[in-house]
Formats: sequence, structure tokens, C-alpha cells
Amino acid sequence: MRALIELFVEPGARCLELSRADGGTAGPWLQASGYGCVHVDMAERPVLPFDDESFDAALMIETLERLDAPDRAAAEVRRVLRPGGVLLATASNVSYWRRRLDLALA
Repeated sequence: MRALIELFVEPGARCLELSRADGGTAGPWLQASGYGCVHVDMAERPVLPFDDESFDAALMIETLERLDAPDRAAAEVRRVLRPGGVLLATASNVSYWRRRLDLALA
């Protein structure tokens, strides 16, 4: 993720890190690397408390697949991203054969 941030997000950019209940993962690194970073738990705040077009980048690391309404969360992220803003998102692949085997044997 670090390499993607450095590739697509300008130094000093205002970043929004979104998670669900377990806290963010990139925030400390972002701040130490000179990015502005705000963290929001999407489970507690499904409507983001920010003005339209107020962030340069948004990070959703293992978040979308854990939300009750990922479509609404994506719409909120789109609303707060500036034109040309970047969304970096990851999602776990529950159908990966190893994960399915682990679930079956648990």
C-alpha cells in the first residue's frame, strides 16, 4: 500500500483513512511521511462529517467488504474527494481456495 500511496498521492495531500471498528492502519505512516491524515470509523459514521471535495485521497484498507452498505460508503467517499482525487481500496478475497479451506476446517 505504501508504494501505491507514494505513486498516486502527492506529498502533503490531505488523506482520509476509513475503517470499520478496528482502527486505521496507515494513519501513523501517513502522518510521519508528511501527509495530512484524518481517520473515520465508517461503522460509527456512515455519513462523513466533511464538506464536499475536501480530501485529495481516501484509503479503505479491508473496509468495504465489512460494511453493511458499501454502496453508500462509496458514494460518501466520492462526495468528499476533490476532482481528480484518488481512492485506494483493498478487499479480502473470501473465495480464495486457502481461505475457504481454513473456514471449512475451523
